[in-house]
Amino acid sequence: MLAKTRKLTAAALLTLSCALVGGHIYEVVSAKRDSARLRQVGHSVDIGGRSLNIFCVGTGTPPVILEVAHGPGYFWSGIQAAIAKFTTACWYDRAGEGWSDAGPYPRTSVSIAKDLH
Repeated sequence: MLAKTRKLTAAALLTLSCALVGGHIYEVVSAKRDSARLRQVGHSVDIGGRSLNIFCVGTGTPPVILEVAHGPGYFWSGIQAAIAKFTTACWYDRAGEGWSDAGPYPRTSVSIAKDLH
């Protein structure tokens, strides 16, 4: 009975490992495909070993920073153009969104504020 349980456990671990490796390969290939197909809007800014994407238009102060809770900052493009008529308007991609690198987990309000700072 113990030998059968060990075989089932080993098979389950092998299946899980294959699924994880397959998922990782899928994500890497998809990210490369997206990078080739979707040209970056904005530019990458180094924030200590990883980068965030930011895109600014307009001139003036104070600058207005636009952000989205989930998803790319590109969502703000239409509103950004209107704001840029009277001041600098910037949107950025939070860590792990759009063209930004992933950030440390868990993502908290403190870590998001540190990234933006």
